[in-house]
Amino acid sequence: MLSCGTGQTKERITAALWPDLSPAKGTSNFHINLYRARRAVFPGIFTLEQRQYKLNPNLNIWFDVTEFEGLLSQTEKLPPDSEARAANLERAIDTYRGPFMREFYSEWIEMRRRELEDKYLKAIATLSNFYGGKGNYDRAITLLKKSLAIDPYQDEIYGQIMEWYLVVGDKASALRTYKRYLDTVATEMESIPSARMEELYKRILIDKETA
Repeated sequence: MLSCGTGQTKERITAALWPDLSPAKGTSNFHINLYRARRAVFPGIFTLEQRQYKLNPNLNIWFDVTEFEGLLSQTEKLPPDSEARAANLERAIDTYRGPFMREFYSEWIEMRRRELEDKYLKAIATLSNFYGGKGNYDRAITLLKKSLAIDPYQDEIYGQIMEWYLVVGDKASALRTYKRYLDTVATEMESIPSARMEELYKRILIDKETA
């Protein structure tokens, strides 16, 4: 209900949360969890109008998804390449709590989960480019590692991390990143290293030889 923002019938809620259960079992789960929520939070947390359950509009409830998307929306209104925009993105990234409703699976949950994850990865990419452009490579690299923690098969992210490590002269970390790339993207996906990755690897070897 927090995610939908509008009232939902019991049938739609049970179908969304427990699509594989029988109607009787889904109804039982619904009432059990409704009872638990009312006891754990507040008896009047939900209202029922015209067979639709929704959050009590008189309650002030903080929801990480609403906060996350609100911060991203505010960011779009701020000047590009500004400190204020970067600060908003930092807050949004810190607000992201991982996969949406990870304990549940249904088609709409999976779509929403991917949508939020894509927004998170885009925010990371934007903020890392901001810091990279300002010469704050440590923070830029740290952010891109967060991106790899979500999706470890991003060829371009490994390449960007390696480039920034080479800029600051940390050839050992650049080489470790390349080896991780080989162990994931190249090995698990049974693909050969891209031309860009090969070029970066050659730069590491040249730098090591001339050091």
